[in-house]
Amino acid sequence: MLAKAAASLALLSGDRLVLGLGAGGLWSGIASIGGPVRSPRQAVQALSEAIDVIRALTSGTGEADYHGSFYALDGAASGPAPRTDLQLWIGAFRPKMFQLIGEKGDGWIPSDLFMPPAQLSEGNQRIDDAAQASGRSPSSIRRLYNISGRFRSYAPDGGFLDGTPQLWVERLTELALDQG
Repeated sequence: MLAKAAASLALLSGDRLVLGLGAGGLWSGIASIGGPVRSPRQAVQALSEAIDVIRALTSGTGEADYHGSFYALDGAASGPAPRTDLQLWIGAFRPKMFQLIGEKGDGWIPSDLFMPPAQLSEGNQRIDDAAQASGRSPSSIRRLYNISGRFRSYAPDGGFLDGTPQLWVERLTELALDQG
């Protein structure tokens, strides 16, 4: 259902839709709405399969078949098909997820709440290595960074973006120059 809704929204928006996916870091919230609680290994495998299912269902090639450990399609009608491939961006901060992004993702969007700026280089390198090992160009995987902070009239010894506008300018400039 998610694949078909995303493909429809992509068509309606002129292909300006990006679908963000993750492996489920908030297990109590997932369980509270009836979703399964999985081990980290199962969650990564299920996300990998979900990516395959979404791609199959948005290909517009007719019937889709897929048989995985978590998901299966038996002649499911694919489509609608967006004009361009549906962009699948993955929020992640663990090595197995970096590998999955390098193999199958179109983008990486970590958040500073889970991955501080000092750890971005390692994540980027793991994604690049996985992409190359899969025969993909690392530059084909887009990268964004969710940031949060608070403007103040002074610069406390707080978080990454907790302080004056000048502190924000300095830290964001450093982030852009060091991490791209």
